[in-house]
Amino acid sequence: MKQIYRTDEMMVRYDEYYRQYKPSENCAFCDRKNRKLISNNKDEEYLYVAENDFKFSFWDMQEVVDHLLIIPVRHISCMSKMNNQELDQYLHLIEKYSKLGYDIFIKSSLSEAKTMEHLHIHLIKTKGKNLNLSIEYFKL
Repeated sequence: MKQIYRTDEMMVRYDEYYRQYKPSENCAFCDRKNRKLISNNKDEEYLYVAENDFKFSFWDMQEVVDHLLIIPVRHISCMSKMNNQELDQYLHLIEKYSKLGYDIFIKSSLSEAKTMEHLHIHLIKTKGKNLNLSIEYFKL
């Protein structure tokens, strides 16, 4: 399947990972030991920021230069399940990364395109220069 956010090479890596991923047995976001953490600050007690192992290549017709994830420590599936401490920390992180030029993106818990059950919020930074991309449309 052609994807508009990742290069073909990144999609091959992602598809290989996803074929091995078993949500009922393990959660890649609950197990932080193999994640590339951006920081381990005291102010990130309820959520953590990590590099996305399968970065988007394009966003808003621009090249992505950095792609991070905000991930709750607790295994929850949607923002409505966040408690007050998690929401406060989330707002703090959104403000911090917005000031650094990151776009914020989250899929609905009901989205059929969502591949991970564990809530995660994308932080995406682009070069700010539009790429000359063409998108193919096709009928299913």
